[in-house]
Amino acid sequence: MKLIDLLYPKRCPLCGEVTSEKIGYYPLCEKCNIKQKENRINYSGDGFFCVYKYNGKLRDAVLKYKYEGEIWLAEPFACMIINYIEQNYGFDSFDILAFVPVNDKRLSTRGYDQVYEIAKIISKKKKIRVEKFLKKKENYGDNAVDRKDRRQRISEDKYYFAGDKNLIYNKRVLLLDDIVTTGATLRDCKALLIENGARNVCTAVIASGRKDL
Repeated sequence: MKLIDLLYPKRCPLCGEVTSEKIGYYPLCEKCNIKQKENRINYSGDGFFCVYKYNGKLRDAVLKYKYEGEIWLAEPFACMIINYIEQNYGFDSFDILAFVPVNDKRLSTRGYDQVYEIAKIISKKKKIRVEKFLKKKENYGDNAVDRKDRRQRISEDKYYFAGDKNLIYNKRVLLLDDIVTTGATLRDCKALLIENGARNVCTAVIASGRKDL
């Protein structure tokens, strides 16, 4: 066992119990793995990877990660996505990673972009380059005030392409986000990547609040 594992043991993102990368259901502990089986979402074969339903302890963990500075959760969330894609599809089908970003204002107040942190870990573990292809416009946030006129803004563009077209041209892209609700954000970002040269784009999230999944 490595010294760092003794000092900072791997912990289940849902209950905090010590777990291990050596077990088949990592990053969850045995108890949480059993409980989460009913929340697992079956892969439909359409290039959209969603690991779990967005409820219970998983929802609590995601909220802690996004809003309470629990940045250590980036690694177990990344491992959830890695395991799911490896079991259902394989990473050999991707050339490059992209992610749905927060805007600069949110990044400044929070101190980190939660999806980018997950993307960096997946990039390191799977040896796939991650690029900042997308930017979120400053007039779009993710708090209650910003959502008040959501219907008025629904047809407006929230994101724009800000990357190097040479890096995305003819590439097979895996686009990452944390949670999917309506799916509009992923559809818009996927369209932007394709418009700017991607050969094809698959999408992956930790969980979904949609009842049809």
